[in-house]
Amino acid sequence: MTKSELREKLHEYINIADDRHLEAIYILLEKEINSGYVLDEKIVQELNRREQEYLDGAGESYAAEESVEMIRKNLKKD
Repeated sequence: MTKSELREKLHEYINIADDRHLEAIYILLEKEINSGYVLDEKIVQELNRREQEYLDGAGESYAAEESVEMIRKNLKKD
């Protein structure tokens, strides 16, 4: 099923769903609906590129402790 077909089926269902089902759907998606944050295609492509670099062993990665230390060092500079 394509994304547009899926959207159409969901729209159709929402238009005829009873209140109980509408509330259940809303509760399921509430965080997404209220976040207001959507990744655009350019950001998704960049994330995919970085993921592939990581999987190929070409990208740099750091442990959480290393990341925190780098951030602290940079904050001290300012």
